[in-house]
Amino acid sequence: MELRLAETLRSTSVVHSMTFATIFPDIVPSNWPPSRQFLSIAKAAGGLFAFAHTIMRFIGDDEVYGDPVKQLNAAVSILDFHGHKSSDSNPLYSLDILYAYILSAVPADSLPTLNSILGFTSFVGAPLLSRYF
Repeated sequence: MELRLAETLRSTSVVHSMTFATIFPDIVPSNWPPSRQFLSIAKAAGGLFAFAHTIMRFIGDDEVYGDPVKQLNAAVSILDFHGHKSSDSNPLYSLDILYAYILSAVPADSLPTLNSILGFTSFVGAPLLSRYF
């Protein structure tokens, strides 16, 4: 586990330096995010690109949230609260926690649409959808 964490931190630090600076150049300070938050996210990612991709989209969603600093603070808080329990038996634990948090913030008036989308996705399956998106 420690070796995986070290590999994740090394590979993620390159992505971190490129991604945060590229996506948010005019919004956040150049030294953002703080090391503690970055390490928390890297540990939660556990080497999963899907986690890193999801959290970057969550943080950078300016249409819905508009505040990357606030979004990162919220994500780190929820992940720290639940702990970093990703393991070989459940490597998607942190991703599950992140998705649960994101879905819990969906406005009530949007839930019928969300349910339709998720139901359709479950029925049709992701491989078929990938042809269209």
